[in-house]
Amino acid sequence: MSKKKTSKLPLRKKHRILRALLPVLILILGTLAFMVISDAIISASIEKNLRETLEENVQYVEVYDLNVAYREWGSGSDVMILLHGFLGSSYDFEEMAQDLSQNYHIYALDWIGFGLSEKPVDYTYSKAHQADLLKGFVEKLGLEDFVLAGHSMGGEIAMRYAASYPSDVSHLILLDSAGMQPANSVSLPKWVYSLFVKNYWLQRMSFQSAYSQKENATKDRFDEMFLFNKAIPSAVYQAIGLAEDTTKVTDLLGSLNVPTLILWGNDDTWILPSEAYLLSERIDGSEVVMIPDAGHMVFDEDPQAVVEAIRDFLS
Repeated sequence: MSKKKTSKLPLRKKHRILRALLPVLILILGTLAFMVISDAIISASIEKNLRETLEENVQYVEVYDLNVAYREWGSGSDVMILLHGFLGSSYDFEEMAQDLSQNYHIYALDWIGFGLSEKPVDYTYSKAHQADLLKGFVEKLGLEDFVLAGHSMGGEIAMRYAASYPSDVSHLILLDSAGMQPANSVSLPKWVYSLFVKNYWLQRMSFQSAYSQKENATKDRFDEMFLFNKAIPSAVYQAIGLAEDTTKVTDLLGSLNVPTLILWGNDDTWILPSEAYLLSERIDGSEVVMIPDAGHMVFDEDPQAVVEAIRDFLS
């Protein structure tokens, strides 16, 4: 009898464990189903309601056999080029560009792989290669002696560009710029990008963390950004994650010889404000301006303060 009991006890334990885990499994599967189904419904609604609006005033130019989307504000001989960050687009700068266009002819392009620009899987998505794309862009449009402003990833590309083509850049503006810390290459399976990275709810949580004041991270603002990022193929996310630069931007900073403004959200948790001062130590003659009560999306949280700082710097 004792042998029969000992042989049955493990089976009973397994049943109890399975019964205990079943509600958890159902919850996980239900959550995943909700994420997938609601994501598809919301994405279709955003596409229907916003696509036409977000494509207004967009122009295209062919650079190195690739279609590059860009926006343009203002006119005149004084030119400023705005460079967006990772998972951003030229549309990010709409409000700031409107203000700055009173004094400058503003251009903002969508990097290859982002926004409305072409998204080839076999493109080299390194920052240095994107800087070369920018060179082709300005040559195609005949731009020279311009103010170059970059946010986050766009800031790193701006520094690489200014170091490689110093005669093109009259002033450099870095907004919560990447580049001081090395980026690690990461490649995930395509299904992870499709199911999680491109998911509406998960991207929205990440989006909110880029703001200091959560009321500034509005649904409308996120939906605009999400429309562009949902269109990035999972294979392109993989290619971006694998892209590596052979040179560190920190090794180039000593060669920068251009007036530089370093603008930062004082509450940035994505790229800490201490990075601003590290940049300033490396770039001779640069100045730092901290914007209070603003996070990583500093130009979106307080565009007026950012525009005023830029005007003071350029004047």
